[in-house]
Amino acid sequence: MPHSATAKTSNSHNPSPTVNVIWWVQPDSLRLDDQPGLQQLDPNANLLVVFCYPVLTDWLDVGFSRRSQKRIDFEHQGLSALNAALKQYGQRLYISNQPAESLLAELARQLNARILTTEPNGFDEKQRLKQVRNRLEKINPSQLTICPGNSLFRGDLLPFDPSEPPGIFSQFRRQIERNQTPVAAPINPPAYLPPPPAVIPKPLTPFIDRPTARLRFNGGAAAAQQAMDKYLADHQAVLSYKQTRNALMGTHQSSQLSPWLAQGSLSVRRFWHSIAEFEHRIAANESTYWLKFELLWREFFRWITHAHGAKLFNWQGLSDKKPRGEQRFDLTLLARWQQGNTGFGLVDAGMRELAETGFTSNRARQNMASCLIHEMGLDWRLGAAWFEHCLLDYDVASNWGNWCYLAGVGNDPRPQRRFNLKKQAEIYDPKGLFQQRFLS
Repeated sequence: MPHSATAKTSNSHNPSPTVNVIWWVQPDSLRLDDQPGLQQLDPNANLLVVFCYPVLTDWLDVGFSRRSQKRIDFEHQGLSALNAALKQYGQRLYISNQPAESLLAELARQLNARILTTEPNGFDEKQRLKQVRNRLEKINPSQLTICPGNSLFRGDLLPFDPSEPPGIFSQFRRQIERNQTPVAAPINPPAYLPPPPAVIPKPLTPFIDRPTARLRFNGGAAAAQQAMDKYLADHQAVLSYKQTRNALMGTHQSSQLSPWLAQGSLSVRRFWHSIAEFEHRIAANESTYWLKFELLWREFFRWITHAHGAKLFNWQGLSDKKPRGEQRFDLTLLARWQQGNTGFGLVDAGMRELAETGFTSNRARQNMASCLIHEMGLDWRLGAAWFEHCLLDYDVASNWGNWCYLAGVGNDPRPQRRFNLKKQAEIYDPKGLFQQRFLS
């Protein structure tokens, strides 16, 4: 049973002052499970749990924000679930709208605290972490502890230099599999957490819940665990994943755990080992391997993003060549695509599902992207930005990496990724049920 370590003892033989801890919660780390940094914290210290709302700059002039209200609500649900879990330990979540880079060094000074956080996935978050590190190094470099983020592999265990990962997925996968690169076993939630400080510094305020829109997925670790249990244990749908993963509709045709993986309310290491346990206890087949194969794709894009940084957002992406298609920056034409008025039924249904729910299948996403790039001749970054705005499972590496890939400026050895949209509809929506659902 989780509890707060409230008892404080003194040791006259060791008069060194207690160093408190500030847990700086990253937007892709909204959970207590599998958080190595929360294990064995000093019970004589105080723990302050802080979330700084991201300050996002609209670097591409597209006429819409980087996050939809659905995305904001999904994040709020995740924070609410984390706050509820913290309360079981006698803790709570504190929030601030002040930028982390200007807030955390001052909090560390006031509280005589070290800062504990996780390695983030997002480019903005990585830049913010770098700025926080630079500020703390002027005071005390030991004040910052960065634990592994929501990745499968630790950088120091990779069979290649993390700053120069293989540029093609098949090479990445083969090196990982050949070297049997380990995925660390997930760590259970901590047995206890130290209490918060008696006085909470300004400008922090307690997290306060609010009503949110009804979403296709509920944010938070409890909802994530329930969804994973249903997929693996209750329905055992993983056994047919390879055959059903391209379906446009249905609850268990794919795992649909990506929103919680992106939010970090589900540990990817927990998911990986849960699949491995299923293989050991129930059955292992091509489908169970293929689900882990897809997690390797996610991991590949994370290390590509780690290595290339801001190049991922450039018009030429990771290459030095012109993207495929005409690449027009036409917001009027873009609006037709956004609203699902392209004239391609499968694409239009997918676009309307995305706007309505904040989610659509991977097969639909590839067709939607191919339409924007090749049929409409639009700048691929407009599509990537719209997906960033809409998707509940928005993951900077997977989103921008995949768009680079399809635009021909990423990590694709093939010269052409143009889909025959009519043929795709015939294969994946032969009875037109998906199109009827969202176009009628």
